[in-house]
Amino acid sequence: MEQRGINFRAWDNVTQKMYKVVSLHWRCDYRDDINPFDKIVIDADGFENRDHTQVEITQSTGVFDKNGKEIYEGDILEYIAPGNGFRATYLVWYDVGAFRIRTNYAFDSGYILGTFKGRAYEVIGNKFENLEKWKQYSDKQ
Repeated sequence: MEQRGINFRAWDNVTQKMYKVVSLHWRCDYRDDINPFDKIVIDADGFENRDHTQVEITQSTGVFDKNGKEIYEGDILEYIAPGNGFRATYLVWYDVGAFRIRTNYAFDSGYILGTFKGRAYEVIGNKFENLEKWKQYSDKQ
């Protein structure tokens, strides 16, 4: 069985842009359980690294949307059911050992993303750059 690579991206709070992470530089001193890395090298023009306090790291789920786009933690997905046109919007996050998706409904505690792997989801944004897309659905609920 072939193992997939683990891909990350980083939301840069300084530039307000999303970048592909080239590498994470981990500390040998693990006294700080919340942020165990010193710097992040990001694939971007003009700078090499950021302090861990300046970025938010998101990991790839290993799942791709209907257009072949890689789905990451923090992405906003849209699903339109074939036939009846039922439309739902989901946010991807990692919790209790699995990538999960949840709607904006107050009662929705989330579903494991892999359970719905065959569905025709489409990445329509992410919670950093497109929070208004997530909120617009919340307002309607």
